[in-house]
Amino acid sequence: MEHKYLRLLGIVLVVVSVYLLSFSMVVFHYPIYEKFILQYSADKTTAELQTKNIISYFQGKEELRGFTKPEADHLKDARFVIWLLILVLIFSIIGLFLIKDQKAMVYGGLLSLIIPLILYAIPFELLFNYFHFIFFPQGNWMFDTNSVLIQMYPIDFFYGFFKDIILRGFIFGIVITIVFSMKFLKHKIYFTLQQN
Repeated sequence: MEHKYLRLLGIVLVVVSVYLLSFSMVVFHYPIYEKFILQYSADKTTAELQTKNIISYFQGKEELRGFTKPEADHLKDARFVIWLLILVLIFSIIGLFLIKDQKAMVYGGLLSLIIPLILYAIPFELLFNYFHFIFFPQGNWMFDTNSVLIQMYPIDFFYGFFKDIILRGFIFGIVITIVFSMKFLKHKIYFTLQQN
């Protein structure tokens, strides 16, 4: 029974690791921001300049410049959430190393391929709002349409970001499924040959 629960935990940790790894690769990577800024931002010049400042702020290298206090407060909360998710990623990976269950890796990889189908069936605006209700319950994430943050990052920007994270996670899921399926089959064949 304990082994069954560990396997279930392992499956969950694989899915969490896959998508948080994808998130962590994107969140500090300026070219990803730039791609969506050029597509969606109302003031591209300001967005490019301010985004570099925001990324450095998220990394703890700079203080914020050019934002109102409510905007700065929200970005401070966003930085906390980013590092919290990275911490969850680290503990998830450690958990997978401790569990050492190849079947959990295979099933987790397969489940991570199903997740995008579920997420894409839900309107993005609903996902976006629920994410913010959960991680920013104080409600400081809603701004006037004229605010710098909204001009820089309209909802289409976040949808592009979301799709990028999901696509990378999907690719990681494919790789994990293939690699650990092959390892599992190789181990099974070796064990069968040893029995004979």
